[in-house]
Amino acid sequence: MPQVQEFSQRSPSGAAHLFHRPALASSMAAQLMSESFKSGLFLTGPRRTGKTTFVRGELAAALRDEHGAFVLYVDLWDDQKLDPGVAIYRAVGMALDAFDGWGVRLARRIGLKGFRLCGVEISLERINAGQVESLTTSLQNLTRVTGKRVVLLLDEAHRCQTTELGRVALHGLKAARDALLLTPGPGFRFLATGSHAHKLEHMVREKREPFLCARTRSLPVMGEDFLHWQRGLWEHGERPSLAVMGASFDRLFHRVEDFIEVCNSVRAIAAIDAGEAERMLVEQVDRWLANEKKVFAEKLIAAGPLATAFLHLKAERGPQFAPHFSGSHERVMQLLSLMGETAMQPDFSMQGVEATLARLEQLELLWHCRIYVIEDARHVDWLLEMELSTLFATDRRAVKAA
Repeated sequence: MPQVQEFSQRSPSGAAHLFHRPALASSMAAQLMSESFKSGLFLTGPRRTGKTTFVRGELAAALRDEHGAFVLYVDLWDDQKLDPGVAIYRAVGMALDAFDGWGVRLARRIGLKGFRLCGVEISLERINAGQVESLTTSLQNLTRVTGKRVVLLLDEAHRCQTTELGRVALHGLKAARDALLLTPGPGFRFLATGSHAHKLEHMVREKREPFLCARTRSLPVMGEDFLHWQRGLWEHGERPSLAVMGASFDRLFHRVEDFIEVCNSVRAIAAIDAGEAERMLVEQVDRWLANEKKVFAEKLIAAGPLATAFLHLKAERGPQFAPHFSGSHERVMQLLSLMGETAMQPDFSMQGVEATLARLEQLELLWHCRIYVIEDARHVDWLLEMELSTLFATDRRAVKAA
C-alpha cells in the first residue's frame, strides 16, 4: 500500500532524535505556495542525505501549520511492487474517502461509474474507459471538501516514468494542476522529489514531459549547524574538532545516516581525548568507505567484465553516453584490455548491448527510462578511481587453476 498521510497530527519533525531545519522548511513552504512555483517544484537530493525525513516531516508540517494546506504525502519507494500510477490514484481516493459517507464509499466499491477507489482495481483500461474518476475531478473535490489548498508531495517521482500507468498519472496531475489554477478556490500545489538530479531534470526539460518548465531545486546538504548538533551529543570524553567532523561528513558524501552511525561508534568509547576521538573518527570513515567499495566491487564482479566496461564508459561520458555507437564499442574494448580480458569478443549488436545494460539494471547499478543514469552517484568517482587491472584477476586465476 502507498504511504498516504495528511499532516493533521504531530509530524515526525517533532522527534527529539532528529535534526531540525525549521528556517529551510519555512522558506521552502513559502516558495511552494507562491505564484512563482504554481507549475510545481522538483526537489533533488541524493539518497540518505535527509531528503525524505525533511519533506515528510518538517516541510509538510510547515505547509500545514504556516499556510493551512491539506498535505498528501505519497512514497513511491515504499512498495516498489506497486505501480506508481496506482499509488497516486489510490492516495487521492483514500484522502477523499475520509470525507465521504459510507454510502458513497460503498457505491464506489460495487463498481458505479466514477468510483475512485481503495478496494476497486485501478487499471489503464478502466481509466481510459472513464470508470475511474479523473485526478482533476478528485483533486477539485478534495479542495472543496477540505476548504484548503491541496499540496501533493510525491517522493521518488521519477518512478512514474517506469510504467505506462505512472506516466498517465503524471499527465493527470498536470491536467489537475492546470484546471485548479483556472478555477476559483484554494488551489493545488505539487512537489516531486528524486534521489538523482538527472532523473528529475529529464522530467522538466523534455518536451513530452507533462511538467515541462517546472522549477527545480537541490536540497541543501546539512551544514555546520548539523555538525554542532551532532558534536553536542558527545557525553563521554572529549569531542573531535568541527574541522575533522566536517571532513569526515564530506568523505561520506553527506549521507546523514552513515555519518551518524560512524559518530555513534566513536561516541560509545568512553574517556578518550580529542586527538584520539579524531583519529578514531577518521579510521571509522575509512572502514565504512572500504566496506561500501567492497560491496560495489562485488556487484561489478557479479555483473562481469563487459557490463563493468559499459558502466565505466557511462561514468566517463556522463550525459553523452551512447552505448550503441561504434566509438563507444572501441572504448569498451580498450577497457576490457585494461581488465586483462583481451580474448573477449563482445556481442555489440543492438540486442547484445541491451542485454548487457539490462544486467546492470538488474543489479541496480544503472537506471534506464529514456535516459541512462548511474544509480548511486558515488559510483561515478569510485569507477574512475578503480584499478581495473586487478578487479577480475581473482576470477581469471581461478579459471586457470581449474
